Order: sequence, then C-alpha cells, then structure tokens
Amino acid sequence: MLKPLLLITINIFAITNVFALNNDLLSGSESPISVTNTSDGKCYLYQDSTVITKASNSEAGEVILIKAVPDKKCKWDKSAWKIVGPANYYFGKYRNLVFVDNGTGPDLRQISIFDTNNHIQQFNDTYVEPINIVKNQLSYWQPAATIANKQNCDKFTEASKTGLTPQVQKQMQVDLLNDSFFGVSSKKVRCALTQ
Repeated sequence: MLKPLLLITINIFAITNVFALNNDLLSGSESPISVTNTSDGKCYLYQDSTVITKASNSEAGEVILIKAVPDKKCKWDKSAWKIVGPANYYFGKYRNLVFVDNGTGPDLRQISIFDTNNHIQQFNDTYVEPINIVKNQLSYWQPAATIANKQNCDKFTEASKTGLTPQVQKQMQVDLLNDSFFGVSSKKVRCALTQ
C-alpha cells in the first residue's frame, strides 16, 4: 500500500510548478528542469521553453536568448528573441514572464519584467533585497521619500558606528497575473543601513 502512495506523491510534484531554489535565480520563480554551464554562459531548460545566456562582448552583463520551446541541446539560435542591454543578468522565469536583474554593484539595482509572448518589456523599477515571488506577487523593497531619523529608524544610532547610511525603505508589490504591471506600496516600511 505504501508504493502506490509514493507514486501519487511523485506524480503530483511532476505536474505542479516547482519554484527556484537556485541561488542565482529569483526566489519563487520557476525552477528549471536543468541548468547547464556553457563556454560563456548558462542554459536553463524549462518544461515549455529554454533560456540561454552568454557574456556580452561589449559591456558588463549577459545577452539573454529566449526560445519558446525546450531545447536540450541548448543551441544558440540567432533568430530567437534576445534581451540585450548594459549590465543585464538573467534572474528567472514565471509563467510567460522573464525577470532580468540590472546592475553591477550592490543595492540599488533594477528589476525588469519581459513578456515572452509579446517580446516586450512590461515593467522596470529599482529595488533592494530581499526580492521574491510569493502568491503571484513580485515583492521587493525600495528607498522611500522619508528621510531617516532617530524617531523613524531603529538603526539610526548604529549607522554612525558603522559608517553606513540609514535609509527608510518601503515594500512594493507587483501583481504578476494582471496585464497592467505597476508597483504598488504594501504600506510596510523598514529602516535599513546602506552603503
């Protein structure tokens, strides 16, 4: 009786989305079936598509190639859709959306969301960690307009000892199932130390 139960459990995992545990990918994004290192990048094989990255020849970052079909050979196809730009790094996939992290330094970075069906950028915003996908929502933090002081920032005194700058940050969310992508404040704020 234990064996059929085990088969049912395995089948349930096979038909549901598994979410990224890979440290290089956005937490909560889809986990690839496999990740293969190539001579100058990586190949992410998904059930419905393939993402191939390679180092940009002209600037920091990657050229990101999106194929609408799984390709176990990970062949670079010059006719496939590509995302190019300075300091772009593949960050994950969720349904028909591809996430690109942009930047060469620590926080404050940019996140861009591209629609693979229409080959267009749907969203772009600045963020600081942590950033993740939970319940069809992209959640991230960004600097608020409020200036940090002793009353609104529990780390204000610590900042003077560390040489870091205290910053009030607000949590933002993007509904990934909505066709009109925009960041909405969750009304949560925090104080963080930044460089």
